[in-house]
Amino acid sequence: MSLNFAHRGWSGLYPENTLLAFQKAIELGVDGFEMDVQLSRDGEVVVFHDETLDRVTGYHGYLRDLTVSELKRLDASSGFRGLYGKNEIPTLREFLELVAPTELIVNMELKNNRQYYPQLEEKAIALVRAFGMEKRVIFSSFNNVSILRCRRLAPEIDAGFLWKGPAIGQAGQYCRDNDVQFFMPDGNYLSDDIVADFREKSLRHTAVNTDAAVVFDALPGQVFPAHVTSSDAGILAGQEAVNGQLSQPEQSTRWVRDAQRMRIHVALDQPLDKPLPTGARATVQLYNSEGPFARTFAGLQIHLVSWLHYVY
Repeated sequence: MSLNFAHRGWSGLYPENTLLAFQKAIELGVDGFEMDVQLSRDGEVVVFHDETLDRVTGYHGYLRDLTVSELKRLDASSGFRGLYGKNEIPTLREFLELVAPTELIVNMELKNNRQYYPQLEEKAIALVRAFGMEKRVIFSSFNNVSILRCRRLAPEIDAGFLWKGPAIGQAGQYCRDNDVQFFMPDGNYLSDDIVADFREKSLRHTAVNTDAAVVFDALPGQVFPAHVTSSDAGILAGQEAVNGQLSQPEQSTRWVRDAQRMRIHVALDQPLDKPLPTGARATVQLYNSEGPFARTFAGLQIHLVSWLHYVY
């Protein structure tokens, strides 16, 4: 199932993050919003994207330096100035008053990765609870510590890590380990690669363009030819701690170290006819074994897995 979210409201035709843009998106029939919140100088949660006011309002300065009453005097019409009259910077309370009577979902980005706002999490949570929106709000932020704070303060409200740049390895495990429901990667770095983990000794004869086969649990009985495109090495970005530092490698005094798992990237030889449903999982078989019958046995094995997907 796919949902249509209005980014900062209907920001293509109306001033972004204004009540007008949100109202027009509601009338359009969207499923939800992505919007941004920060704190004014007097501690009011307001809906605004940039840390500075210049681009949207024409006022030179930082949002954090003005009180909410001062912010209300500005016109947040950005490139639409003069078309729809004056559009104020809304408070989060005003936004929730508009959205609460609907059934829309809200991805609320906490803008505290460049500018630190003490109590932003607490104040946003309090307002979400006041309007009974706990099951319709997702907190997100590029500041992972802020998201962990939200999960600790409000475990009933879902949250997601925003990620700029190449996605971390084992993103799903990273979220599970931290009790975070969503991972929101940079779309510029997404690809059609299938990523698979293998024990390192299974990859001795594996190289770029090694033949492979892939089956999907959502497409039982079908086997798709594929090939290896690359492999990962070294410490993965997914092993970063929340503070951005590399996690401490596991120490061992045993004579023989544990076998490690290595990650390879696989691409299908031909694209799928239709998109896979959300949550579909893949099983990868590499044709990298030596011996006259190895490929035959590997092929039988992956076909058996595909047939078992009719049952499981």
